[in-house]
Amino acid sequence: MIISLFKKTKACYNIKMIYLKKITLSSDNPNIWPYTIPSINALSELEFKTPITFIAGDNGSGKSTLLEALAIKLKLPSIGRVDAAFDESLKALKPLADSFKQTFTVRPKNKLFLRS
Repeated sequence: MIISLFKKTKACYNIKMIYLKKITLSSDNPNIWPYTIPSINALSELEFKTPITFIAGDNGSGKSTLLEALAIKLKLPSIGRVDAAFDESLKALKPLADSFKQTFTVRPKNKLFLRS
């Protein structure tokens, strides 16, 4: 489940705060992990309309998988670890990351992936 923090009725924020506008996913092989995760398999497009987005779901529903693959795709630097794109523990997510196509409103100068 993806929850936006701001209501759509009022533009109470600067649209330039939204760097990543949307991601689309094209799966070549839906029968291998992580495409076998139902939420990943069902995902074709994810649009970000507000500056803050919460991703919520049960354990094992694909939240971390989605965010870690996105961090790999965007080559986000990490704090206290190797950057997501070069992290061996995330190696299995590279095919998912490669299947993302992203659309930006503005390319951010500074970016960070905080993995807990």
